Amino acid sequence: MIELKILSGKQAGATAVARRFPFLVGRAPESGLRLEDEGVFERHFRIQFQPREGFLLVTEPNAVTAVNNQTTAQTRLRSGDIIHAGSVTMSFGLRPPEQHSLRLREAVVWTMLGLLCLAQVAVIYWLLLDLYR
Repeated sequence: MIELKILSGKQAGATAVARRFPFLVGRAPESGLRLEDEGVFERHFRIQFQPREGFLLVTEPNAVTAVNNQTTAQTRLRSGDIIHAGSVTMSFGLRPPEQHSLRLREAVVWTMLGLLCLAQVAVIYWLLLDLYR
């Protein structure tokens, strides 16, 4: 997953997370990140994922987008790149992975191992009793 941190504009301080690609940015209702700021087009740019190339920013026709202060129609994005779309500035980055708690799973595994050990001790004890009778 990637995230766009909005640095300036009406939504400054907000973060948008992209889980599906292509990820559209603009004024359109179907945009993954909807911006109502000055200079932002209906469909301003989209971010696509290409397995061999990584994340690509593709500017829609008639819109102007700059990455690291260089106007571009299409460019490969790297973590930390600064994107300018109209009057909005945002930072592109990879989202840190979410770590879910594994405590329940770990407790179940240890419980099962304990029961297995007890079962083995019981079998050995039963065999020894049977052997000495």
